[in-house]
Amino acid sequence: MMFSNLRRAVALAICPELSPRETSAIVASTEVVAGASPIDLLKLSDAYTAFVGRSEATVSNLITGTHARLFKRIRAGGGCGVDTYNKAVSWFDENWPADLEWPSDIPRPSEAKPKSRRVA
Repeated sequence: MMFSNLRRAVALAICPELSPRETSAIVASTEVVAGASPIDLLKLSDAYTAFVGRSEATVSNLITGTHARLFKRIRAGGGCGVDTYNKAVSWFDENWPADLEWPSDIPRPSEAKPKSRRVA
């Protein structure tokens, strides 16, 4: 058994509420919209790759710089880190074709309301 699988098994034994389905939907960060999921990245990838005619691996490389298997890993039931999720959504936001509609069920970072600052 690989160490990552062993660590996952131990974590699930200690905290059964972290089932694989739940962990793939959890992206804990103050920088990420509540309810964000790596599945969102697959929706963005599917729409983008079909529209621009690039492979999923190429787009993954463009986003991460090194990991051509990001979307393949998510499709296999894996997840991604918060930083990777944020980087990918930001990349899609910045590179999204103007004549392609952004998926309505995924918040677009450029359309998010800026946080107001309190002035003391």
